[in-house]
Amino acid sequence: NCADYTCRRGQIAWAVYQGTLAYFANQAGGEMHVQAIDMAYSQRGRSYAIDTAVTIFDAQGDPLPAAEVTLQITQLPDGAPQVQTALTATAGLALFKTKTTTPGLYEAAVLNVTKEDWTYTPAQNIETTQTMPSP
Repeated sequence: NCADYTCRRGQIAWAVYQGTLAYFANQAGGEMHVQAIDMAYSQRGRSYAIDTAVTIFDAQGDPLPAAEVTLQITQLPDGAPQVQTALTATAGLALFKTKTTTPGLYEAAVLNVTKEDWTYTPAQNIETTQTMPSP
């Protein structure tokens, strides 16, 4: 009933609309980087599970959801690399699981991060690789 937004209800609707536009304008793109890589081992019978969490942030320091992270897990010094991809959730966290029967030193390395209209800037990474020995 307030076509020109002069009534209070119309002003509130206009403010909500403008806030929604501003929110989506900020989601349209920018730079992103790896904030953290965390690895953990757990033994499961005769095998091991290597859990790796990669956190992706935008240039403003906020977690970035829906980014595709490509991760390579390698047993050092000369194991065959395993490449996996996962999407980040709301908190900017991508989770990876690797099973192995061979204990040793493992390295997780982020190969790439992609998201439409976003630019991955590896120079801004806090971490790009993480190594962890088995227990």
